[in-house]
Parts: sequence; C-alpha cells; structure tokens
Amino acid sequence: MKIYKRATSITKTQTGQALVLVLVVAAIVLTVSTVAIGVAISSSYSTLRQQNDLLTFAVAESGAEESLIRLLRNPNYSGGNLLVSGGNATITVGGGQSLIVNSTGEQNNHQKKIQLEFNRAQTVITVSKWGEIK
Repeated sequence: MKIYKRATSITKTQTGQALVLVLVVAAIVLTVSTVAIGVAISSSYSTLRQQNDLLTFAVAESGAEESLIRLLRNPNYSGGNLLVSGGNATITVGGGQSLIVNSTGEQNNHQKKIQLEFNRAQTVITVSKWGEIK
C-alpha cells in the first residue's frame, strides 16, 4: 500500500512540472519562429532593394551611352529624356573644352547618377572619366 501512495504523490507533483515545462518550450519555439520570420522579411526587402538599385543603375548607364551616340551624330546635342525599361534617364550635357554628361536614372522611386567626362575631336570621342556620383 505504501508504494501505491508514494507513486500517487509523485504523479501529482510531476503534473505541475509538466505544465511549466510545456509553457517554457512553447515560449522558446514562439521566440525562435518570430526571429526566423523577421530575418526572412529583412532578407527579402534587402534583395528587392538591391535589385531595384541595379535596374536603376542600368537605366542611368543607358542614358550615358545614348548621349555618346547622339553627340557623335549631332555635336550640338544638349541632353534630354530617354525612356528605358520602365525607367527614365535624364541626360544633361555641358562643359567647354572637355564635355561633361550627367545621366540620372529613375525607376521605382530609386535614383542613380552617372557622370562622364570626355573630349571630342570630330568623329572620335575619348572618355577620360565614367562613374557613379552621389
């Protein structure tokens, strides 16, 4: 009989401990899940932002290349707008002895700027600087 009573008293004590253990494990699982979801959302947003930056940079590059072609065909070309793949490149041409072209690409609320510096001798263009500006 005594053995039976001891087993009953141990079972009653373990019942409360099991509930506490289940609550602790559930809290840990919930915390880990929340962190994992947050990391996944952050990674997705970062990838989308990087993709938009690359597309916008390509639009600005297209504007810069277009300006060189137009300047070869028309030495008096002063710039304009160019629609490229859902984006817009705004081109400005200025300078004196060495010409400067600024191409600003805009797409999906992102903006990238490229500046070219070059010399032109009749039908030959020599680019001395080509890069992104802030």
